[in-house]
Amino acid sequence: MRAGRAVLGWSQTELGKKARVTQRAIYRLEKAAVRARHLTQVRINKAFEDAGIGFAQLPNGGFEMIVGGRLLNGSRQKAASQS
Repeated sequence: MRAGRAVLGWSQTELGKKARVTQRAIYRLEKAAVRARHLTQVRINKAFEDAGIGFAQLPNGGFEMIVGGRLLNGSRQKAASQS
């Protein structure tokens, strides 16, 4: 969530408003203090999707972020091949 918020320039409060959850819930989820309920996860995913951000889980436990149809990840080689 932090990475998505950073790309969009959103605060925890802004994401919370767009996802219809509290800022405190966003904070606790980002700190991994709790696991998201299904509805909360759906709302957060929709807020990001509506803003053009998508996430894909990787087999190694990581993730890739898709911004406006462009793949962003930690691998320069993969990112370069997507350009």
